[in-house]
Amino acid sequence: MGLSALCKACNVDLLGSHYVPAFTEFVEAGKQMIASVANRLQNFDEKPSSTALGAKFVAVDRLAVAKQIVSMILVTSGRKVVEEHPALGEFVRAPQKRAIPSPYRLFLRLTPGPAAKVTGQSERMNIATGERSVVAEVVYPPFAYALSFDGTAA
Repeated sequence: MGLSALCKACNVDLLGSHYVPAFTEFVEAGKQMIASVANRLQNFDEKPSSTALGAKFVAVDRLAVAKQIVSMILVTSGRKVVEEHPALGEFVRAPQKRAIPSPYRLFLRLTPGPAAKVTGQSERMNIATGERSVVAEVVYPPFAYALSFDGTAA
């Protein structure tokens, strides 16, 4: 999206070497999924409720993809968010760390686009229930990525 916010060691040596190749393959798979249902998108949009499609990623380095997603969300959320959530930065900086730390949760959805957006850290509220959650989102088709900072659903 044109944002230069990382030093060469982080951007090229860490992300580029460890996470970007797997993430690129993952995004290509997402493009193929969108293409496979492109002729049905208008039908999905006309439905009064959400449409769920099942997908299984069998040859994806899920850890590398998750770390790339977290890094994108942290970079677009700003330094203050990184400083307030050091466990997330440690998760990204350590290729050997195996799981996203608690209470954070990642969410993913397909989106045909064409719009992209970045929210930074924000609070969502369900008006009907009063339930609140703190999230950050990056939408860049074919996927939308959300990180819950408090472990709630995004």
